[in-house]
Amino acid sequence: MRQQSKITGFQNKYSNLLMYGTAFCSVFILLWLFFYLNSYAPFGGNSMAWSDADIQYLDFFAYFKDVLAGRNDIGYTFSKELGGTNIGTYSYYLASPFNLLVIFFPKTELHTFFDLLVSLKLSTAAVMCAFFFRHRFSEELQAKYIILLSVAYALMQYNIAQCSNMMWLDGVYMLPLILLGVYKLIAMNHPYFLSISVGLAIIFNWYSAGTDCLFAILWLFFEMFFVNDYMEHVERNIRTYFGKVICFGCAMIMGIVLSAVLFLPTIFAMKGSGEGTFDWDLIQNEFLGDPMSAIQNYTLGATSSQGSVALFCGSLAVIGCVCFFFSKRIQIKRKLVAGVMLCVSVMCFYWKPLAVTFSLFKQVDSYWYRYSYAVIFLILFLAACFFEKSENKAIETPYLSLKCSIMFSALLLILNYVKPVWNTKYVYVTAVFLLITGVLLELPSLVKSKEKTKVKSAGTVLLAGVLVIELFANLHLLTKYYRVSNVETFKDYTIQAVEQTERIQQYDKGQYRISQTTTRNVSENGVTAYYNGAMAYNYKSITEYTSAPDGRQMDFLDRLGYRCEGINMQIVNTSVLGADSLLGVKYILSPYAINGLEPVEELGSYNGKTVYENPYALPMAFVYDLTESGIETEYTNPFEYQNQLFSELAGEQVEVYQKLNFERNESNNTYTYMVDVPEGKYVLYGNLPWNSTMSAGVSINGEKEFAYASWLSPSVFYIPSDHVNKQVTVTLTAATMDLSDEQFYALNLEELERVTQMISRGEVEDLQMENGYVSCTVKGEKDERLFLSVPYHEGWTILLNGEEIEPELFGDCLISIPLTDGTNQVEMVYHVPMLKTGAVVSCAGILILGFSAVYRKKKRKLKGKVLERS
Repeated sequence: MRQQSKITGFQNKYSNLLMYGTAFCSVFILLWLFFYLNSYAPFGGNSMAWSDADIQYLDFFAYFKDVLAGRNDIGYTFSKELGGTNIGTYSYYLASPFNLLVIFFPKTELHTFFDLLVSLKLSTAAVMCAFFFRHRFSEELQAKYIILLSVAYALMQYNIAQCSNMMWLDGVYMLPLILLGVYKLIAMNHPYFLSISVGLAIIFNWYSAGTDCLFAILWLFFEMFFVNDYMEHVERNIRTYFGKVICFGCAMIMGIVLSAVLFLPTIFAMKGSGEGTFDWDLIQNEFLGDPMSAIQNYTLGATSSQGSVALFCGSLAVIGCVCFFFSKRIQIKRKLVAGVMLCVSVMCFYWKPLAVTFSLFKQVDSYWYRYSYAVIFLILFLAACFFEKSENKAIETPYLSLKCSIMFSALLLILNYVKPVWNTKYVYVTAVFLLITGVLLELPSLVKSKEKTKVKSAGTVLLAGVLVIELFANLHLLTKYYRVSNVETFKDYTIQAVEQTERIQQYDKGQYRISQTTTRNVSENGVTAYYNGAMAYNYKSITEYTSAPDGRQMDFLDRLGYRCEGINMQIVNTSVLGADSLLGVKYILSPYAINGLEPVEELGSYNGKTVYENPYALPMAFVYDLTESGIETEYTNPFEYQNQLFSELAGEQVEVYQKLNFERNESNNTYTYMVDVPEGKYVLYGNLPWNSTMSAGVSINGEKEFAYASWLSPSVFYIPSDHVNKQVTVTLTAATMDLSDEQFYALNLEELERVTQMISRGEVEDLQMENGYVSCTVKGEKDERLFLSVPYHEGWTILLNGEEIEPELFGDCLISIPLTDGTNQVEMVYHVPMLKTGAVVSCAGILILGFSAVYRKKKRKLKGKVLERS
């Protein structure tokens, strides 16, 4: 008997593994077949890496490849803006274990890597969904339904529309495990599976884990009241339910504890940015759209927008979900509980307090409904509940699946007739798929009993075929929007960018920063968001675009004239030469010449960009005399602010920037500025700060207009000039003018040369500057300071002659160290804040979880022995 049980157990494990393998391979093969047929990388020039994937993540993967190869660092890197910890960037974008595969791909093949990641994560989502269904429904849900519903989960609308945000897909495949953990906690009183799943989800991506955990709270109450057969041996009262809630809370907290090794450093790293705060003011009692649009959008090719969510995951799922509410086999109580859960879940898209909550209390202006996969999972779950024991037709409504498919098709057609939103052709095709699926589900009921076995098998094959065609068609329609076709351009750009960077670093092995006036992709109006080139190609710079920025650095650069866009990036598409000189930017990559910069002919031109040297760039470390002037941090005039900074470093009042005279003429929503050009060596700049977005355009001397006072536009702009014309014309065009100031300044290159040469006399000769480590030896006197072009962060441990000190801040950002008389040995080491504490907390959590599991196991054994004796 025991031997027979072992054989049965082995067979069940084998059949389960076969089922999981089928789910994985089905999705993986379908996606790669799609890639091949539609010329996606590596088979052609298309890729799923669209939008932010193209703008940010490809560069992050290139950076992560360098990290894995030992050429860059996560704890601290100078490739991130002015320098800083990248633990926040890592935990949000790169912590998924799948990303380790980037080590096998050259930087030119990152589109292929990205498409592989999409296929792996979606295939994993199918496996995790199948795993959930098998363990949640045991043997009562047939394998064919488990596989089909799991494939539908993997290829649902959300996964295709949001795959560019690769890190969110980790939340998709972890959600079934977390919800299974909730079930195990309630049904079996086992909290460990939930804790481990939550801990792993937070480590893989804390943002999507937040969505999973919020939905798990809803799922807890849903499971407790939906089916409580597993609680029959327990008296069902408020105390019992309250106990489950407390146990759930403890398990979730333990999950956070397990993830502390990464989660605590991440929280600390983000506290200095706007991403680390909640926008409580967003919670307002208002509706965002018509909830009926959730039904209307259940069609091929539908996309989500504010107040209108798309939840498409195939006909089988929605038919099963509708049938659930009309089935005679399912208790009314279960229908009511499921109906409430479904309504609450849908209202997460349309009632603002819930929408803000599931957006983690942050303003969302793009990638609508980043949590909609959780509601799609609910639809699939209710469909699975209907298909559970579906072979028992004795008490079921005749032809229910067909009736529900007709009903939903009719509702879909009516809604789109009353208010057309989507292509009518696609709506009709969706209705046809619904009807065909309904017929196939009822096929065994339409034939004689002798032929049912064959028909059932044929029906399963046809049902799978229809589902695959339907999901494949939706994939094809969605990728008309959600794709890029720049694979070859990216390869060529990467090859040249890597070579150009390496040539500069071989040409000059010193310490300096590199900037550029154009990036991998620039719009026709001159704006760009591609600011992670320094991370991709591993050099010191002044830019980044990430959801984990350093607020102190961003404010400093904003005061210097590099405008802060939102809370994520600095706009750096020109060279503000004074600011660049202060920051040690020695080389600028630009397709056009800029007054004051000298081309380095021997370094050639790559991607249309010539290397220009800034002869005024200050050293990355130097000694200067302390003055009593102090630096104001509330400057709104970047030119006067830079004058003040140079004066502080020079020990005397200097004016490298001089205000220019100008006249303004107004006509037809246009301001025309006639700016006087001084005689001598000058670089001209303009700055027209605005109170509100104007979506304006600026042209200089009638040349091509560039965007201004709008998303991604600069504030300070360079004005080309020569020694011939005595005036330049700057034209500002906007529908509505809303300027707060008008600033035109000239950078006096002769004065800049004098001042920078004077400051550079204090240059440190033996400076060692690496990621997370800085050291030097300098001779100093009282009232002298050591300037380090390194932004301050709490993670720095600074030693002066072996004693730890607190530095002063230059410009409320960069490190300035008071020196003593004689020789000063300075050493700075960066430690990721809260990393050790987080590691200790995680280890403690693992020990507590382990001891608890052992204790409970021994307790169960002891209880079993007592029962045997009795």
